Amino acid sequence: MSGDSDSAMRQNATSAGISEIPSNHPYLTQPFAALDTLFEVYGLGDAREVKTLAARHYMEGLDRNFASTRSYQRAANVAVYSAIRVIGIPITLPEFAGMFPGDFGENRAKLGSDYNELHSLLSLTEKDLGPKDFVKRLSFQTGVSERTAQRTMEIIDKAEGRKAFFAINTSPVKVTAVCMYAASLMEQEGKTMVNFASASGFSTGTIESAFRILKIELDGLGLHTTTVNNRSHRAASKHAQTVPAYSEAGQPLPPIQPDIPDSREPKPPEPPHLRDDSSPVQPDAREQSQAMGRDVAEGLKTGRDKKEVIDEIGKVQLGSLPEELRGPAMKLASETDFATLSELLGKNPPSTRAMTFAYIYLAGKGTEYESGLLKRASNEAQVRNHVIRDTAEAITMSKTGSKVALKA
Repeated sequence: MSGDSDSAMRQNATSAGISEIPSNHPYLTQPFAALDTLFEVYGLGDAREVKTLAARHYMEGLDRNFASTRSYQRAANVAVYSAIRVIGIPITLPEFAGMFPGDFGENRAKLGSDYNELHSLLSLTEKDLGPKDFVKRLSFQTGVSERTAQRTMEIIDKAEGRKAFFAINTSPVKVTAVCMYAASLMEQEGKTMVNFASASGFSTGTIESAFRILKIELDGLGLHTTTVNNRSHRAASKHAQTVPAYSEAGQPLPPIQPDIPDSREPKPPEPPHLRDDSSPVQPDAREQSQAMGRDVAEGLKTGRDKKEVIDEIGKVQLGSLPEELRGPAMKLASETDFATLSELLGKNPPSTRAMTFAYIYLAGKGTEYESGLLKRASNEAQVRNHVIRDTAEAITMSKTGSKVALKA
C-alpha cells in the first residue's frame, strides 16, 4: 500500500496548517464517516475538533513509523479513536470498533492493541470518563426529560462511594444506563429497561442485575423507585448484606435491611362477604405477558409498529454486523405487509429488537457477509438462533403471500 498520499498530506499540513487537512483523505474517509454517524446517533454535536486532532495523530504516527507493522487504514482508524479518548468523547472502544466491516471481535482486539501502542508512541494523555460524562448522550438516545437527566446525576452523586455501587461500576456507560433507568422510574417516564440497554450496548439481563443491586442502595438513601418482585428484592438484599457499604471515613456501615414482605407466608384470601369488589383486580405476571403479546400482535396488524421497526433498524448498534446491511434491511421492512406477517407469527410475535436483526439477517443472505451471519444476528439480538431464523422465514413468506402460520 503506497504512502504517497500521506506524504502529500504532511506537506500540505506543514504549509497550510493543521486545520486545512482535507477530510476526504483516502485512509481517513472511513473512520471519519463512522465518527460522523456516532456523533449523529449519540447527539454529540460537531466532530471537527476530533477530526483535526485525529489527523495530527495520524501524521505524527506515520512520522514515527507507526504504519510499518500495520496497514495505513488501521493506523487511520486508531488515530481517530485516540482523538476520541484524548478529548474525552463518550464513545467506547466496542462502539467505535463495531462501525467497521469484518469480525467484531478481531476489530476490537486490533483497535485496542493499536491504541495502546500509539498511546505510548505519542505519549498521549487521555481523559478518564465517568458515569456523568454519559448522561447527556444517553438522555439524547432514550429521549428522557431534563428532569430525569438531573435526577440521574443526583443518583450518581449519592450512590457513588458505596460498596454496592462499585460492584456495578465495571463500565461508566453501564452505570449511567442503570442510574437513568432508576431515575426514569422515579419520574414515571414510561421508559422500559430495553431502552437503556439498547442505548448503552448492554443486554437487558446485565442492566436488570445491576439495577437490583443499585435499588437496595437507593432505598437505603431514601431514593425509592417502583417496586420490583420479591425474588428480585431478595437477590439484591442478599447482595447488600454480603457486601457492606462504607462511610466516608472508611468504616463499614451496618447492612441495609429493607422491609420486604416474606412471600413464603402468603396472606390468606379475604372471605367473599368482606372482599371489596370495587377495587381493580391486578393481573398476574402471566396475564400481563399474554396481554403484551396481544398488544404487539395487534400493533403489527394495524401497521403502527412498522415505523417502529424501520426506525429501530436505522438507529440500532449493529455490533459485529456490517453497516452495509442497514439500508437493504430498512428497504425490506418498508416492503413488508405487516398484517400478513402478524398472521404468520401467531400469538407470540418476537420483540422489536429480534425482528430488527431478522431483517439485518435477511439483508445479508446471499451476499459476501452471509458466513456466520445467523449466529452474529442472534447474538446481537440476544435471542436464540431459531428466533431470528423463524422470524426471517415469516418475513419472506409474508412477501410471497403465504398464509401458513409458523409454530408459536
